Amino acid sequence: MPLVFAFHYSACVWSLIGSNAAARHPLGGFYKYPAALRPQAARELLSLLPPGRLLDPFCGSGGSLLEARISGRRAIGNDSSPLALFVALHQTLRPQAEWAEGLRRAAREVADKVRAQRKAAHLAAAVAAAKAAEAAADAAAKGKPAPPTPKRARSGRHLQWQALATHVREAEARMAQDDSLIVWSQGQKPTPLWFCLAVAIQRAAHDKTEPPTLLVETVDEYCNGTEILESLAPSSTLPPPLLIHSDARTLERARAGGSIDAILTSPPYPGVYDYLSLAREERTRLAMRSRSGGRSRKARGAR
Repeated sequence: MPLVFAFHYSACVWSLIGSNAAARHPLGGFYKYPAALRPQAARELLSLLPPGRLLDPFCGSGGSLLEARISGRRAIGNDSSPLALFVALHQTLRPQAEWAEGLRRAAREVADKVRAQRKAAHLAAAVAAAKAAEAAADAAAKGKPAPPTPKRARSGRHLQWQALATHVREAEARMAQDDSLIVWSQGQKPTPLWFCLAVAIQRAAHDKTEPPTLLVETVDEYCNGTEILESLAPSSTLPPPLLIHSDARTLERARAGGSIDAILTSPPYPGVYDYLSLAREERTRLAMRSRSGGRSRKARGAR
């Protein structure tokens, strides 16, 4: 039987490590997931664990898995939340350089389309306003009542985000046809533009940059982060973490893959964070499909 050590992350651990510890890469916490395990804490705890395959039964956004990759460990992450696994998948990717450039190019194309649509909408609105003013002046000269003013088309950031989502969906479909832009991770096919769109929408709450530009900047930062992760990971042959969508009480797939040498996790906080509402909101924004959308917060147990 393998030797297994289990650690639970807590505030006291973080106070021992120190809040000024510098992160080695920008992807830890790239997507703001509640109660995410701090990379610095995961790094220090990993240094205390025996070598070998790591299991995080409540992996959440994948902080422990990311540090495991950098330290050269094989890792398994389990969570009952599809949103958590969606984030963990994209924060632990190690694509090739041509993939990153293709992603940047797709983001720029999407942004240009939305900007063109916005410009066309503004031009159409200006033309409609001019015609309405001309019709009103003509009616006034003839002593007739002015025609009703046409309703202004809705405009704003929310419409730009809707347009970005539409074009991102189309871009992902095109990228799926290009073998050089497909990166498989343990049988799962990532959708990085969707992931970056989710991050950009999060950032829009406090960043007033126009949505197309914010998406491009987010994608560029993400690609830079994957390149840094590639430089930090000791082996290019190390497989990506195995992600399992399961209840932590029944980890058959994790045990079937071989022995587990160490466990590092941060248990969920069901009385503090409403994980289910977060997942539902994100799924609404990004049209994510969940196999367990109807389960209660207690049953989900996601960190």
